[in-house]
Amino acid sequence: MKPHPVDEYGLAIRPPDIALECDPEFCKYPNPYMDRQHVYHPAAEYKTPEEKRLRRCARFVVRMCRCQHEEWDNAYAPPPKPDRDTIVAFNRGMLSPAPNQTLE
Repeated sequence: MKPHPVDEYGLAIRPPDIALECDPEFCKYPNPYMDRQHVYHPAAEYKTPEEKRLRRCARFVVRMCRCQHEEWDNAYAPPPKPDRDTIVAFNRGMLSPAPNQTLE
């Protein structure tokens, strides 16, 4: 399993080799469907209100085909939880990622 890529602040970014959509013709599911990938997981590790807010932030919840979600989880370890100061600064809007370093 590869380490999850992070930006200069230690916040998760989308792995460059993972697509958000699949070709339905080649999807392993007969009826492909979209679900949510919570980048910061498992949920049990995010206990404080600040940590939960980070985990639920739209930047870190990605809608994608279930087959791609599984590919992401199988290829990459969960990103390390940022330190408390980074989480608080992010939640307060004090950190902004470079345009090429997002999950979209």
